[in-house]
Formats: sequence, C-alpha cells, structure tokens
Amino acid sequence: MLMGRTILIFGFHPLSRAWAEDQPGDVEIWVANEANLCFSGPVARIFQLHPRDWREKERRWMFGRLPKALNRQCFGRNRAHVDWLRGCGVPVYSQRVWPDIPTCVRYPFEAVTDAVGIPMPPSGAKKLYATNSFGYMMALALLEHLEGHMIDEIRFAGVELTSGSLRERIWEMPNLAYYMGLAQGWGIRLAFAPTGTTLLNAPPYALGYPNFASPDFWGQADRPLSFQLDENTGFYEVIVAPFARLYP
Repeated sequence: MLMGRTILIFGFHPLSRAWAEDQPGDVEIWVANEANLCFSGPVARIFQLHPRDWREKERRWMFGRLPKALNRQCFGRNRAHVDWLRGCGVPVYSQRVWPDIPTCVRYPFEAVTDAVGIPMPPSGAKKLYATNSFGYMMALALLEHLEGHMIDEIRFAGVELTSGSLRERIWEMPNLAYYMGLAQGWGIRLAFAPTGTTLLNAPPYALGYPNFASPDFWGQADRPLSFQLDENTGFYEVIVAPFARLYP
C-alpha cells in the first residue's frame, strides 16, 4: 500500500517550533513569512501572501517614515527577507507572480475556493474562509489531498494561536480549527509536538470547569488591554494575561 504524504505546518512560537528540527527528510515542511529567522532546516513550500507594500501607508502615517528595520516593497519586511525568497529554490506562494522571485507562484485561490469554500447566501457562491497564513496553507493541503496527492498526516510545530495576539485568538484560531476539523473528517491525522500545544488546551464546556468567579482565575486579565509598540517593525502588540496561565 502506497503511503501518503506527511506535511508539517511551521509557526514561530517558541513553545513547540523546535520540533520541526527533528523531522525526517520525507516530511514536507511548509513555512510562512520570515520563518528562516527561527528555522534552519530545509523547507518544501514558502507562503508570503502579503502585498509588497503591506502596511507601508499606515506606518508612514504613524511614524512619518517607515520604521528603520523595514524597506519598501518587501512585504512589510526588509530586503534580507526578499533576498531569501529569491534564493530559496522552492515554491513561494503569493497573491500574484513576482518576476524578481524566480520560484514565485500564484496561490490557486479559485481552485481552493471551489474545493473547500463555504456556500454563502443568498446566491450560494462559495467564499474561501482564510484569515491567516496557516488557513491558506491548510486549505491548499486539503485541495491537493482531494486531487489525489494523498496526505496521511499534518503536523504542527510553533503554531500556538491561542496564546498569541488578540487577532490570532479571535480570528485566526477559529479558521485553523475549521481546517483541522475538515482534515480529520477526511481521514488525515493531526499531530503535535511532544512538548504539547496550546491549540487544544481549553477545558471541556461545563465539565470540570474552573471557578470563573474566583479572583485567582482572572488574575490580571480584568485590567484594560494595553498595547506595546515595537518601533523596529511598527507593530502594536496586545498585552494580556497569557491564555496558558488561565488554563494551565
């Protein structure tokens, strides 16, 4: 019996990203954005789906200039990032083909939408549910699986959306969970790092639930959200009590 493929989806979170370094050579490692800054192994696919001028106008309005760590037309990153994409030698999925990146390919939005899109009222036209790079990666993997490029297992390393930013928790995690459910429903195994994962750490509803009325449960979570500006990148980071602390 022929074996299907094993794909590892790589993220940046330090809790579990090191697991990617332990993978055998037949595991396809799919990465996004500047993954080369925290992963030194070989990759099979790179996803850089941001516009070339991503958030440049916003940052110029905020600072009067681009932050010092960024360069124009670099997907919201710097020239070193684009140089890595140019020399990577593997498919780089983007919104369009960029001629200066030799292995760049356009992400197959239409085919993916047709395969895994959700029919929306009133017309029933399908909408691609994708709020983050991991969602796009999973959707493409499922398309390939349906097309006969069978996948046995999808692994996750460094993908810890429930302990990330507010956007990651409320928009991106449900999107990833949707595709995780589709994958399992289609017979694809899901696997996580031996160090554990925060993706599945919420308690069952109403069964063994914590005491939500206890001040010990909430800790500092009742304080207003605060924001910390990283002047090198121009990003605001939301500072909240870690999710892992609420559900140890």
